[in-house]
Order: sequence, then structure tokens, then C-alpha cells
Amino acid sequence: MEEFGAISVVVTLIIVAFSTYNIISKSGSYEPCNVLLQQGDYSVKNKSNKTFQTISKVYWYVIVAVYLGYSFITNNWAMSWIIWSVAGVLFGALKAIEVE
Repeated sequence: MEEFGAISVVVTLIIVAFSTYNIISKSGSYEPCNVLLQQGDYSVKNKSNKTFQTISKVYWYVIVAVYLGYSFITNNWAMSWIIWSVAGVLFGALKAIEVE
């Protein structure tokens, strides 16, 4: 009976290895194609908007400063991580407003 347990573990690991290889090999070629075709984050429209790039840099610098300031002053590191979640949602809203 122990042989079947060992064989099933080996078969499971082979399936996981094959699946992981397929996922990595397929997704690894997706990003370079976007760069070459200038799609998604690499589109000309996204690269040419210097004002939004400056605003986003300043936004994230301010978020880092708020996070560190709040965390050091209150010593409430267990709850201060929520700042990142809120900042990410607000940044998504800011980006959606900017695109339109």
C-alpha cells in the first residue's frame, strides 16, 4: 500500500511541475509582446502622459510618508498596512479619472 502513496505523490509532483512550466513559458512571452506591440502599460498614450506620471510619483511618495509617519508615531504597525490597500484603490480611481 505504501508504494501507491509514493507513486501518487510522484505523479502529483510531475503534474504540478508540467503545469508550472506551461504557465511560466506562456506568460513569459506575453509581456515582451506587449512591449513590442506597444499595448497595455506600454502604449504610446500611457508613455506620453508626463503629467500623470509626475502626479503618480508624488502620490506614492506622499503615501509612503503617511504610512511611515503614522506607523512610527502611533507604533500601530498591525493596522497601518491598511493605508496601502486604501491608497491602491484611490490610485485606481485616480487613474480611471485620468484616462477619460
